[in-house]
Amino acid sequence: MRLVDLDVAVGQDQFLLSFEDDGQVSVAEIAIRLSVRASTVSKMTDRLAAKGWVVRSADNEDARRVLVHLTDEGRAARDAVLRVEAEVEAEILAALAEKTATVSALAELDAVVAKRLRRLR
Repeated sequence: MRLVDLDVAVGQDQFLLSFEDDGQVSVAEIAIRLSVRASTVSKMTDRLAAKGWVVRSADNEDARRVLVHLTDEGRAARDAVLRVEAEVEAEILAALAEKTATVSALAELDAVVAKRLRRLR
């Protein structure tokens, strides 16, 4: 719900978080990081390019490879997503502060699920 206020749709948050501060990432690498198909990344890139948050370019070393770069506006959106993510995480951890075993179990479960999802791709 907090992402709606930032004009960030479901999935776009993770897309934005797949970039380093000023780096570029290939469509294929984003697909791997998000555990989705390259065609899904391409569609999401179209939507974010329309917002002015990303730009595409060809790789100078391999013209078949498409690189995606965050614009200044995209970096600002990513930073806003990071702030929201930190706020939500802090709220959840505060609610579970007395239940550290639960937090540890959930973190372990998250790691296992993420690992298995990567294998399914």
